[in-house]
Amino acid sequence: MIKSETLENQTSLLKSKVIWFLVIIDLYAIVTACLPGIYPLASIIGLISLFLLYFIPEIGPALFLGGGFLFAFFLGANPAITILILFITLFGAILYFLRREEDYKGIHNDYSVYFLILFTAVIVAGFFYTTNKVYASSKVYRYVVYNIVAFLIPILYFKDMGKIRRILDIIWYFNALLILISLYVIFVGGADLSIRFDLMGRVNPIWIARALGMGILISIDWFYRYKSRWIHFLLLLYIGLGVWIIILSGSRGPMLGTLAGIMIYIMYIKERTFWKRFGYILASLLLLGMIVLILPKDMLFNKFGSIRASLSVLQRFALWEEAIKQIIENPVLGRGTGGYQIFSAYFGKYPHNIFLEAGAEQGIPAMIILSVFLLRPLSLIPSLLKTHKRQIAVLFFAFWTNYMINAMVSGDITSNYLVWFFISSLIVLKQSIPLESV
Repeated sequence: MIKSETLENQTSLLKSKVIWFLVIIDLYAIVTACLPGIYPLASIIGLISLFLLYFIPEIGPALFLGGGFLFAFFLGANPAITILILFITLFGAILYFLRREEDYKGIHNDYSVYFLILFTAVIVAGFFYTTNKVYASSKVYRYVVYNIVAFLIPILYFKDMGKIRRILDIIWYFNALLILISLYVIFVGGADLSIRFDLMGRVNPIWIARALGMGILISIDWFYRYKSRWIHFLLLLYIGLGVWIIILSGSRGPMLGTLAGIMIYIMYIKERTFWKRFGYILASLLLLGMIVLILPKDMLFNKFGSIRASLSVLQRFALWEEAIKQIIENPVLGRGTGGYQIFSAYFGKYPHNIFLEAGAEQGIPAMIILSVFLLRPLSLIPSLLKTHKRQIAVLFFAFWTNYMINAMVSGDITSNYLVWFFISSLIVLKQSIPLESV
């Protein structure tokens, strides 16, 4: 059983502004979760989760980062479920925060934080001049409760890497359950996983594939950490089933992102020469070519693996073209938060590329600000590779690569909140290392 170490109570930590920020959101989550419409089963699962939080505070962020789909699958897409997950996440963060021994120092002296604050201000300001106030208010809310909370979690938990390891371990178990659910769906309802999930009206297969991509990368990391042959056999089985389900989901973004993440991990987990890294890149491209040749062409070039939101490659290009057109027409301020939806001539509330989304809705300056923040790991990883925390740094960088690729072809800014989490993780990891050892 995963157990969290005993920590002393530090009531002085209540003076922190961060903890009060979480308390305010948490109180809102409690009130919202009590409203009519939340399923009784959700309340039961929520109570069980709250009970487990006392012993394992890390289960909160693990649920937020890699287990929310379990609620969605069993309980349906209900907004109250999202609030419940947020409540469990923040309650766990507060519980852990109050029980930690060390003084809270937070994050300091990293320029990307200022760019994040500036972009957040632009998102909020965009609400006041957009013509789509209803959608804009929803987007601002989702940005705060997803992206900002995801960025704050590493700051609260990452004093030592044992905490993040524990969170990732829990996510691995969540994904193991997801594999079992997927196998049940496949063998009971047929092998077309994307259609089966969509007909059930529960979970978008794209998010299933993304979650499994994270589990696969964690498994590869475990493969390097553990030497037992039985564990290696279990991990190979886990990886094989995960890859198979991702392919069946028809989700091309997770396919490319997971492959890129694996390539990054293998290339940088140990010191390698340029030609060895070049060989890994070439092998990955050959593997990608084989996948393109083997998979059905309608899966690759027609449907996106979802009968509810089927976007072809050409339609996606049309969304990007529309976003570029809106950037040219409003280069400074954009259309305002959520404005892309109103002016888009094509299907979609967002262009399925977070850079173009920021440019179309907030303008070119905001797109540059967001780019500086999102690309921060590229300047962090070279120095982290020279430290004793190389393995966990490479894993985070592989995660970041995976989800950045997904963010450029799928979802909007708020649904790609995990990118914020991994950026914060790398920043905190860098700041946890003494300067003389970097």
